[in-house]
Amino acid sequence: MKKNGTTTKGTTRWRCKDTTCGASDIKRRPDNHDRAMFRAFIHHATGKYSMTECAHHHGISRATLTRRFTTYWYIDIPNTPDPHRIYDQIFIDGTRTHAGKTIYQLARQLTKITDLDQAAAWMATLQEFDTVYGTYIEEKSLSIITGRYEYTHLRVRKAYRSLLWLKKNNWLFSYLQPPTPTDPRTTWASTTNTLEGGFNSPLKLLARYHRGRSGEKQRRMIEWWLYLHTEIPDDPHTIAEHFNWGRDALAKVTVTTTNPNTTDHETGRPALYDNAIGNEYNHNLGIQKGWIGT
Repeated sequence: MKKNGTTTKGTTRWRCKDTTCGASDIKRRPDNHDRAMFRAFIHHATGKYSMTECAHHHGISRATLTRRFTTYWYIDIPNTPDPHRIYDQIFIDGTRTHAGKTIYQLARQLTKITDLDQAAAWMATLQEFDTVYGTYIEEKSLSIITGRYEYTHLRVRKAYRSLLWLKKNNWLFSYLQPPTPTDPRTTWASTTNTLEGGFNSPLKLLARYHRGRSGEKQRRMIEWWLYLHTEIPDDPHTIAEHFNWGRDALAKVTVTTTNPNTTDHETGRPALYDNAIGNEYNHNLGIQKGWIGT
């Protein structure tokens, strides 16, 4: 093959050197096309751009873009969490009683502790809570639902024992004695405010932008957003190419077929499809036979 001018789009045209053949063609790179389309898919899945906006940007119809995106939904997103990292959260409820209010206030103080002396004082207060309310949280009463004796103040007891369990495992104040960071500017937070503003809020916004998507596709979009916001994510194009742009996974999807309901009326279930309205009497709220007033 040798170069033989260009097409109207500027693509180099190639012609066979054999004078008896004269075939002409252009070199196609399907991988480049997939890369371009997958880039558009990522912009749509992790941003605010709708399918219509993406299609208009690429000069194609929405239906064409939907068809080209079909296989990309089946690409597996890497999930390799750090097995040595601990993610713990405390949810406190049952604060209507005096004991509940006390344990709630005690839990709120955790976010204000900045040194080991304050931590020691807090643990002493937790021990005092057990001295004052130990008998109260162990009270039991007969349940009218199960017929067995159960803890009367279950929520307060769970809140206290959650804090006690974290204290015994030395996890409550681990942020006061963190491992030596590689970056001396690293700071350790005692709250999840950065989680709420840095991750939860954008994820809620992403779900609102694409609220018309099905649940499974919304889950995929959120997974892509989360993965691309990890510390060192791999190139999404490399991931997609590794999974053959989702084509292999799509080929393995089992096509579900709908089995017609052949059950007769004796079972109480109507047929899925029918070809007429029955004229026999049915004592139900369906189609009524006869004229009003007769």
